[in-house]
Order: sequence, then C-alpha cells, then structure tokens
Amino acid sequence: MGKNKGGLVFLIFLVFGFLGGLTGAVIAVPGYMADTERQPELVYNQGLSASGKIVVEELESEDLSAPVDLGLLGKGSFSGKGCIQCHSIASLNVVGGVYGPDLSNATINVPNKYGKTILEFLHEPEGIMGTVLPGKNVSSREKEGLAEYLEGAGTVNS
Repeated sequence: MGKNKGGLVFLIFLVFGFLGGLTGAVIAVPGYMADTERQPELVYNQGLSASGKIVVEELESEDLSAPVDLGLLGKGSFSGKGCIQCHSIASLNVVGGVYGPDLSNATINVPNKYGKTILEFLHEPEGIMGTVLPGKNVSSREKEGLAEYLEGAGTVNS
C-alpha cells in the first residue's frame, strides 16, 4: 500500500506541477499569448542571408564618415540582431514573433509611452527592452539604422 501511495502522491504533484507551470506562464505574461490563427512564416528580407549578417557586415563600418544607407542597415539589423524573433512590422509586411508589440507605429508609440524618440529609446531602453537590448550587442550605427527603418515603417500608412 505504501508503494502505491507514493506513486499516487508523485502523480498528483506531477499533474499540479505541470498545471501550475502553465498557469504561472499565463499569469506572468497574460497579454502575450500566441495568436493561434496566424501561420508562422520564414521571413527573409530583401538582400539578406538567413541570419541577416551579410548586409549588417557590409554596411557596419567603423568609419562613421563613410556613407551608409541607414534604412538598409536597420532592416538587416532587425533580422540579424534578432528583433524579428519577438516583433513584427505589419506596415512593412514583416512577420516576426508575437511576444513583443508590432512596431509599425513605434515612432509614435515610444514617445507617447516613454517621452523619448525611438533613437533615444534604443540608446537607453526601458521596460523589458532594458534587459533584452543590451545583450544584443547593437552598435550605435545599427541603432541609428533601426530608428530610420522604424521611422519608414510609420510613414507607410500615412
């Protein structure tokens, strides 16, 4: 009887542990549940390898006086630095992750929420991005490119 009781207790803890883990995940991030109707797509931006490194490496230069297409650098950085894992940009038809907000209107939403421009936010991120962005090793030039890219996203529907 003691052996069966131990197995039953283990099974009960296993079930409650599993359900508790799911419940904890839903409570921790209630607004970020996956959209079940959206089909995952593999996204390659024009001119990029799967990693996005070709454009980033070609356009990232230590010579700050060298002419650079910041929008193209931002486009490459968005994929190459992993922004696309959490964020989409619907206005540019960029389908990415669903955990972060759509960035189509980031140049409007960020100043309204944080009181700073998108470029200032990229240099001094707040909220969850304050922990995520520093680990991505995004250079100042790439941040300028991302800001330019996101500014272009906001003007598509204007």
